[in-house]
Amino acid sequence: MTAPMVNTREQEQVRRLRIRYATSGGCGVQIPVTVTAVTAVIPLVREEQDTNYGVHITTSWLTTRAVTVRTTTSFTCTFGTAAPASALLDFIIFRSED
Repeated sequence: MTAPMVNTREQEQVRRLRIRYATSGGCGVQIPVTVTAVTAVIPLVREEQDTNYGVHITTSWLTTRAVTVRTTTSFTCTFGTAAPASALLDFIIFRSED
């Protein structure tokens, strides 16, 4: 009987997923963004212990985006393209153990 092949890339991906986790700061789905806005301040669901957290953001329009400010109660997202009418944003707050 031969040993199963080990996929080191897959193992690394699983390891990274296990050490990252969503925080109590929460997530938001379909958060409205003001038309023509190039920034949005998004309040967290719950206060974070510090500002050492990550934010994954998706938008309903094609744009570049960056988190430009983090506080324990909110974050600011800056957009490369102004928000169109009916613009929406989704986010999730996460931390890493390493």
